[in-house]
Amino acid sequence: MNSDDLTMATDIPKKLGKYEIIKELGRGSMGVVYEGHDPFTDHRVALKVANTHKFRNKKSAERYKKAFFNEAHTAGKLKHPNIIDILDAGAEGDICYIVMELVEAGNTLKPYCTPENLLPYEQVVEIIFKCAKALDYAHR
Repeated sequence: MNSDDLTMATDIPKKLGKYEIIKELGRGSMGVVYEGHDPFTDHRVALKVANTHKFRNKKSAERYKKAFFNEAHTAGKLKHPNIIDILDAGAEGDICYIVMELVEAGNTLKPYCTPENLLPYEQVVEIIFKCAKALDYAHR
């Protein structure tokens, strides 16, 4: 399996490391996120897979891999109620992945981004306060 298999194929991989892949949750310019299952703990997890194949040369891909794992290492040290837990990270061939706590999809803020449907001021302040506390914690 290579990184093209993860980003270009319509079929999702069955396994990545010890993690069983259940379904794709989303994709962006830097990677794909899958819902997975940890057979050891019997927990559902999120797996963030890097798009290392987008780099034209091996040196750029290696720099990106190093930054990707540095992100996992740094974020893995953070323990805060408003920051997702990093559980593991690994590589399989040229595929790099970070295993994170899976947060069940709830309501997004997208419906509240139009002038006719804004959230009440108190709710906005509460959301910003929680985000600010998490950012403050992460940058200490």
